[in-house]
Amino acid sequence: MLLAGCAVHWGPHVHPADATTREGRAFILDQNVRYVDKTLGLFFTDIINWGGVFAIDVVGQETSEDTTSVSYRALNADAVASFGLVPRKSWWAANGRWVFAGLLALIVLGWLAGSLRKKPTPAQVQRSR
Repeated sequence: MLLAGCAVHWGPHVHPADATTREGRAFILDQNVRYVDKTLGLFFTDIINWGGVFAIDVVGQETSEDTTSVSYRALNADAVASFGLVPRKSWWAANGRWVFAGLLALIVLGWLAGSLRKKPTPAQVQRSR
């Protein structure tokens, strides 16, 4: 969704799944396992995630409001633990929020440094003329 010139997205987001075990990787390929969570994101990075589950039979559908409706069957926690399932996200999706936080901190520090700079008094301004 485009909001005030910023690429903002929210709602369900489907990620590929990965596994730390050989059996888990085979299970992912056999059952087409995905990781589904709810996301508030900015410029293709996930700022806040909640409610993540590993799922099979994932079906996504675009709605008329630029959001996605996702239906799925969630895997139980025992299966997730035994197969060593982990979400597979791009570096930017997983860590981009820290880049934004750093940029925001630099902007605020620059603004503070500029506003704290000693401003000349009226007498100093007249002497320089």
